[in-house]
This record gives sequence, C-alpha cells and structure tokens, in this order.
Amino acid sequence: MMMARPAVDGSPLLPDVKLALRIKSNAFDTEILHLIASSFADLSTGGVKTINIDDPLLIRATVLYCKASLDDEPRSKQAYEDLKLTMTLAKEYGQPKE
Repeated sequence: MMMARPAVDGSPLLPDVKLALRIKSNAFDTEILHLIASSFADLSTGGVKTINIDDPLLIRATVLYCKASLDDEPRSKQAYEDLKLTMTLAKEYGQPKE
C-alpha cells in the first residue's frame, strides 16, 4: 500500500523526481515542477485519462519525462514514450472511471 506523499512546493512528486535525478539542491525546483505539470499534460493529451499521483506507473512516467527533458537522454525518452503507450492502451488508464 502506497502512502500519500506530502506536497513539497506545489507537487507531491517533487521529492521522488529529485531523488531519481539525484538532485539535492532546490535551485531547479521551479523547472522540475513545470516538467511534472508538463508530464501530466502530455500523458493526458496522449490518451491517459486517469491521473493518480499515488500510482507507481504515473510516478515512473513522470520521472522518465523529467529525466528525458533535463538530461536529453534518448533512452529515457523512449522508455517514457513506451510507458505512455502502455498506459494509454490499458483499460485502467485509457478510459475515465465511471
């Protein structure tokens, strides 16, 4: 069972993303927060209709999106696109819950 993460400067995913990117400084927090929001928008426009910030796949997709954007890492970008497609095709993510 995953526990809800406390919001830190506007996003509960900020600590997870910073840890994955190995960033300890707060100097990039604003940029990372924008990337987190962008990842949600990209997933949504890509067909992911269910955005749950406690979902492990959503967290992983967000981390990969941020990593690909900040590091310009082709493997992270491809992994993100693959995960986004998988989530879009999955019934749990691709269709809004009723």
